[in-house]
Amino acid sequence: MMYKKCDFIHPKEYNWHEISALVLSPGVPTEPHWIVKLARRFDCKIKSDIELFLEAKTTNQKVIGITGTNGKSTTTSLIGYVLKSAGKKVAIGGNLGVPVLDLERDAEIYVIEFSSFQLELMNEINVDISALLNITPDHIDRHGSMENYIATKLKLINGRLRHRNELLGKIRNVFFVNDSKATNAKSSEKAVLSYENINWIVGGRSKKGGIESLSKHFTRIRKAFLIGESTEAFANTMENKVDFVKCCNLKNALKLAFEEALNSAEENGIYSALEHIAEDLNSSMEAELRNSNLEDMKVRERVKLAIQIRLSNYAKLPNYRELLKNVLSFSVSPKNTYFSKLLAQFGMAFMINQQILTTIQKEQY
Repeated sequence: MMYKKCDFIHPKEYNWHEISALVLSPGVPTEPHWIVKLARRFDCKIKSDIELFLEAKTTNQKVIGITGTNGKSTTTSLIGYVLKSAGKKVAIGGNLGVPVLDLERDAEIYVIEFSSFQLELMNEINVDISALLNITPDHIDRHGSMENYIATKLKLINGRLRHRNELLGKIRNVFFVNDSKATNAKSSEKAVLSYENINWIVGGRSKKGGIESLSKHFTRIRKAFLIGESTEAFANTMENKVDFVKCCNLKNALKLAFEEALNSAEENGIYSALEHIAEDLNSSMEAELRNSNLEDMKVRERVKLAIQIRLSNYAKLPNYRELLKNVLSFSVSPKNTYFSKLLAQFGMAFMINQQILTTIQKEQY
């Protein structure tokens, strides 16, 4: 068929400075193909049809993405069937049946099958629910190695988490979580319910209702760091419920929140140290101690050694000496009653204190 109203020219004759993106068919390999190399030479983005679709859909339209080596078409079809049976307006397609750009534009939910060829082309993957069914060797000739194939498949589930309860990393027992996609109380609730002892940077422009609906979860918030236009409104909601500080900007809030989290981690380290002592004793020595004379010096030495070994595991912490000092005044109340009895029966707390004092003296604290 001839397209009389179109002028067809060779890609080498394009003015690539005027082209914002190259939409590539999934059947075209990205690495060796000359047109891909040409587009990259001009820093032209390379996209798939699914990525264009995801950019064009409305925020109210939900997307379920399915991938895997085997079973993805069946799973996609079944999910679509179940949702349709529940009365939802559903469109099913992608690598299965109808291409995404031909799907009905007014569907409530899109159930899309993603192939590794399509995922390979995608830069941003913004779906609401994703499923990776399985990974077994396949298409290695296209992806070059099993490692590359796995990484391509993982893009679907890794992309879904971006900016949504996304774990960025960990520094000295402090976890950093990015939930910047949550722009109202309802969407923030899922992240708040995922953690405890939270140092929460929150603010920006307040939406209708503010964060009042989250007040029932404030027990999970250790401290809030308020920024932006909503500072005063959020402060009023948190008054007498959550410890908070008003910060000038995000940079200052991040600095203060990290310092607070470090202090919290150090404090929790004291409890953790003694809890581990209890666990060690009960897992490795309980049976023997039950049948032993608690006044026996050999038994006492074994217990003392177990404590010293556990405490030495914390010696690499930057705050180790401070931790030891704090343990001196720590009231030991482990959950296991057997360990409590040991403390009471032959002065375990005294032995712990002696070990700590000796360590501090050796370090010339």
